Amino acid sequence: MAWSCDALGAVSASMDPASARGADLRVLTARAAALAGRAAALAGGRVQASVSDTGGTVHLKLGRPQRARYLLIWFTLLPPDSAGTSQESIYDVRAVGRPWHHSGQGDRQAARPYA
Repeated sequence: MAWSCDALGAVSASMDPASARGADLRVLTARAAALAGRAAALAGGRVQASVSDTGGTVHLKLGRPQRARYLLIWFTLLPPDSAGTSQESIYDVRAVGRPWHHSGQGDRQAARPYA
């Protein structure tokens, strides 16, 4: 059994508040496992939203609701810290949409609302 989102509409994520602004990130979605575990497959995902020079809590609204099983938040640029290294912490990721449950054989069952 697997869970998918029938109408993913927005994503929010919080980054380390002590970090400097300057991060660029993209939100990608996919229906198949192409995004899962293979960096070379990133180009196969659909960029649904992006933001530049950000930090703190980010709220990204997708251009239109998407059906997705996989969601990737991809940092394409990280700001350097005082030591000259580039790293970022991300937590409290929230996907807003309408989930649906399927058995993996194409049959749709009743959606359950997010808690």
